[in-house]
Amino acid sequence: MCLVSREISIRFVSSPVLIVIVSSLLMLVLDFVIEPVAHKLDFWTWSADQIPLSNYRDWFIVAIINQVIFIVF
Repeated sequence: MCLVSREISIRFVSSPVLIVIVSSLLMLVLDFVIEPVAHKLDFWTWSADQIPLSNYRDWFIVAIINQVIFIVF
């Protein structure tokens, strides 16, 4: 996911900072789509059957860290 989102973002932006941001946003969008499906398929559950915003925040932070690692190496 990290690599694919990075390759897509490189086609639209050239700045390393923008590559990290756009790639991370693409990963966040995919997570936004996947989470409700995964919940309905019982891959995991959320309390009160609602996906907390902290899940998306944390996923975005992890995505940024991964994308920075890709840029550095």
